[in-house]
Amino acid sequence: MTRRARAARPREPQSSESTLPPCTSGRVCAVWLPIKTTSTANERGSTRWRGARDAAIRGKAATIARAYFAQCRVKLPCTVVLTRMSERELDSDNAASALKRCRDGIADALGIDDRDPRVVWVVAQAKSKTAGVLVEVYEPGSSAAVLASLGESWMRANAHALDVVLPLLRGAR
Repeated sequence: MTRRARAARPREPQSSESTLPPCTSGRVCAVWLPIKTTSTANERGSTRWRGARDAAIRGKAATIARAYFAQCRVKLPCTVVLTRMSERELDSDNAASALKRCRDGIADALGIDDRDPRVVWVVAQAKSKTAGVLVEVYEPGSSAAVLASLGESWMRANAHALDVVLPLLRGAR
């Protein structure tokens, strides 16, 4: 292949480049973390190397998120959606385990403990050839506005998915 042919080829995005979805209503900030996450729920063996790996992931997540959060002026209370991007999906408990160190790093960036009630944490997954974590921060009430805009017919058709909210609503009365 000649130099000209190589130069004419379109450049493919590098794995560390962000490919964020367009901004949606209520989203304050979106951060792409180029961190490959794996489940630690079923790991066996020495904990010495795990501690160093966990600290590195937590520190990287905190450093990247802190820069974006300062730029976007993220305020509490908020909802943080952590989406694990990978070629294979995990079951729900392993997905939460895989994102635990990222969650701790995001909490560090917000200057809170991850059990602070002002932050609602949501774990999601999506298949992608580029491994990483998409962190989206939403202001309170934005999901209610989206649901209202979708209309009653959409809510009736997806009532089974909305049933997960019922325990939260019972506590709010």
